[in-house]
Amino acid sequence: MLRRFLISRKGLAFLGMLMFGRVQSANGETVFIEAESMRCQSDGWKAPENVQTRRASRVKLMQGADGAGDRVALPCDQRMLIGLSNQSLQPLDRVHLQLRTWHPVTRVKSVRHGVLVTAVDDVGVNGFNLPLGPRAFVKVTHAPPELRIGKMRVGKVLFLGNSITLHGPAPQIGWTGNWGMAASTRDKDYVHRLVADIARAAGGEPQVIVRNIADFERGLGAFNIPDTLKEELAFQPEVIILAIGENAASPKTDLARTEFATAFANLLAELKQHGQPTIFVRSQFWEDTEKDQLMKKASTDAGVIFIDISKLGSDPANFARAERQIDHAGVAGHPGDKGMQALADALWTALKKESGTID
Repeated sequence: MLRRFLISRKGLAFLGMLMFGRVQSANGETVFIEAESMRCQSDGWKAPENVQTRRASRVKLMQGADGAGDRVALPCDQRMLIGLSNQSLQPLDRVHLQLRTWHPVTRVKSVRHGVLVTAVDDVGVNGFNLPLGPRAFVKVTHAPPELRIGKMRVGKVLFLGNSITLHGPAPQIGWTGNWGMAASTRDKDYVHRLVADIARAAGGEPQVIVRNIADFERGLGAFNIPDTLKEELAFQPEVIILAIGENAASPKTDLARTEFATAFANLLAELKQHGQPTIFVRSQFWEDTEKDQLMKKASTDAGVIFIDISKLGSDPANFARAERQIDHAGVAGHPGDKGMQALADALWTALKKESGTID
């Protein structure tokens, strides 16, 4: 017995929320559709509890293309799970399904029958067949959407910085946050503000890694870049924000300047070898002309974007001590919410300029 129906898209992000149209056999009989109540977990999909699943089976029958019952596909990163239930009271030898999605489908797999052969027609509809007993689950894997701002890919963003970028809790100095020091809350540090700007402009949330590499600033040439940044390099970011320098000693001799410049150039060279990232280097919040000039020259030589933010540190209003009482002078000397916003704005302007969306 053959049954045929269409799964169409009702546009949302990624694969989109899949929609079943009304399912009918050739003689007009409604055959099946119902959704199960499940949660997306890192290792797959799991029903919260049987009673919820039974309730979903009763109340989420698809009877058309409107209403809460339309939500019959469950998103999980780059996959969707489609729950099917056969209400014809007899096994179906072959059911033909057609799936229309936002993004190219890379695999369709039945939980019971394994990977299914799919065929794509000239308008991008994926067709596949499977036998259907009382119920079935179909996993659909799709290619990740490419996030862009103008000409620039922004799907994977790597932040490499120091305490201004990320500092874990340090109660001994009165700092209890686990974000950029000294924003008052996580969402007010420059990293989270900038990521929010990128997400709004690109129409989706990028993947983000944030890493404190103050050890590089202190160790310079002794810092083993490939080993220490193994995970970050394997990430192959599309955008890198490099916000370092403050913890390095100010180079006052030719030897010290050479050491700093060489280490910084080596870091840029290593970052460029992994994927094709657009790299942004900002000058220091606490201005140091010697280091800033060396970083600017290394950035120019490497063909990456250098952003001068030196004026931000000369404005007392940008420091956390201007916003609230902080006993520890080191913490108080970090950017506060206003300073973090200024940092994010400077970086965001540079990103938009590089993407071609502003002059």
